[in-house]
Amino acid sequence: MLLYKVETGKFSAQTFLSWSDAPTDETKEEFMQDKPWIEKLTPDNLPNEDLRIVASLIGLDVAVKMMDVLSGLTINIPRYGYRKARERYIAQNYDGTRKSLIKLVLECDVTEGYVRTIARKYKIKELE
Repeated sequence: MLLYKVETGKFSAQTFLSWSDAPTDETKEEFMQDKPWIEKLTPDNLPNEDLRIVASLIGLDVAVKMMDVLSGLTINIPRYGYRKARERYIAQNYDGTRKSLIKLVLECDVTEGYVRTIARKYKIKELE
């Protein structure tokens, strides 16, 4: 989650507003009054393909907010960003039994070998 310092309008490690604290309709209207040309924006006339993707997946208002708040910032979204979370989930839920092995293979869309590799990494013994 991206965090943004409210008082100075800069990124910092202090008093934050998270994206979950989305602006109310009133603040959106105030924002639009300052920039009436924003009403004419469509996903097709956003400046690059990345923002068009954001607009199509999450919404045009999010893409506009990103342009306003994050302009000039490069954001990298890792291809396998959830890998460590999946490994932890497997390590916490694999008890060494065949039943938990099959359950995790189906839940996590991985192979039996991958679950066993994670088990070895976290030193989980198979009970078979």
